[in-house]
Amino acid sequence: MARDPLATLTRLRRLESDEARRLLGEANARLAAAEARAAAAEAALATEAGQGDGGDYSRWLPRALAERDRAARAAQFAADGAALARQDLAGRRAAERALEQLCEARAAAARRQAARRAQTLLDEAAARSGAGWQKHEPRPADIEAPGRPPAGSAQAAEVDCLYRDLTAENPKAAPRPVSRAGDRR
Repeated sequence: MARDPLATLTRLRRLESDEARRLLGEANARLAAAEARAAAAEAALATEAGQGDGGDYSRWLPRALAERDRAARAAQFAADGAALARQDLAGRRAAERALEQLCEARAAAARRQAARRAQTLLDEAAARSGAGWQKHEPRPADIEAPGRPPAGSAQAAEVDCLYRDLTAENPKAAPRPVSRAGDRR
């Protein structure tokens, strides 16, 4: 049996999404490290400002300011990288979802086609038997389900309430005829 190309593509999209998640995790780790480095450089400046003599501080200050600036730039680059990784993951997830929707739509179309074929076979069998189709009106016995609580009882009222909540239809009404118009092209 031939492999379904959509199944292969679905697997590829899932692998790409997993890779994008991994890259986002790495980018977030780099961002956290860069932010910690920038915070440490800023804290060192604040700590050293109030300590030591002026000569040592004046020699140390240009290097500390340069380190703070480098750490801030690195944090900004890491933040940009994390944003790009998030956008990449979003794009890959969108592609994966679109493919899932396509697969679901194809499966639904295949189910509709199978139902049409089955209905055609039933129609042909009925035509061959000569019985023809007659309009069937449900009888009260058809509406009453076996094992249903007696009408007017509290249990019957509860079942009717649950039925109405689940289907938004009146449980005592006759079933509506099912239209096949949606199956026609």
